[in-house]
Amino acid sequence: MLKKPDTVPYYTFGYVYIQSDKGFMFKPAGQFEIGKNNKYMLHPGKIGRYMFSPGEIDQSTAARVIRHLDTVGIMNGRQIWPLVGAILSAKHFKELKIEATPQWVEPYYTYADTLEHNYRWGCYHTEEIDPVVGINYFEKVYKVSPHYKGVKVPMDKIAWVNHQGIEMKLGQAYNETQQYDKAISLLNAAILNDPAYIPFYQELINTYFKKEDWNMLIETAKQGLTQITVAKSDQKRDLAACVAHGYEELKNEEQGKYWRAKSLEYSLCPGCVY
Repeated sequence: MLKKPDTVPYYTFGYVYIQSDKGFMFKPAGQFEIGKNNKYMLHPGKIGRYMFSPGEIDQSTAARVIRHLDTVGIMNGRQIWPLVGAILSAKHFKELKIEATPQWVEPYYTYADTLEHNYRWGCYHTEEIDPVVGINYFEKVYKVSPHYKGVKVPMDKIAWVNHQGIEMKLGQAYNETQQYDKAISLLNAAILNDPAYIPFYQELINTYFKKEDWNMLIETAKQGLTQITVAKSDQKRDLAACVAHGYEELKNEEQGKYWRAKSLEYSLCPGCVY
């Protein structure tokens, strides 16, 4: 049952379930008013009148709830937020003409406790609800398959890296929860397995930045640079800038200036402002 606007007497009710590619969903079943003797009076013709619209609704008329990112990681200004006010008591099911487990929801109970299931749940929690709970799911995946590539999930960002795969997801989650030693151990293992994947170095640099360990930040950035064979690239520019920043924090002006110049040299657009 959703929270209702103060200006109307009706409550919207329906089913909350999980759709693997979208997250938590709300499928409306109707609206009702509470009458005398706590009797629920159904208003079947009022579905949608007071619904909190997230914009486009899928073919099953279900609206996403709880989540705040759409499938490409862009904020949806009309997205609904957690609006569940109460779980309906079974004694009112007959009044509202609903079933505890309708037939249409049965396919959503067919998944098993697989790597994909835990990976998706880890994504939902770390990105939107509780990172600590999300880490528990990710660690289950990592224990079974430490190099699991993951699946596409709505929370994946469009940014300097698409955080696909258990190593990136769990490493980032460790960093966000200040578990830096775990992040370092995991990301070093990831680099050992796939030394050419530059985002691993970038996330490890982020760890050392948070720890203010400038020597290891410099070493990691230089290690990443050895894996880039092209003369110029955004990744090469950024890694050189990280080296420069590390030296600047260590008050080594000579090396700081040298690597700032290298960063410009490696840039695809040296005159651009970032």
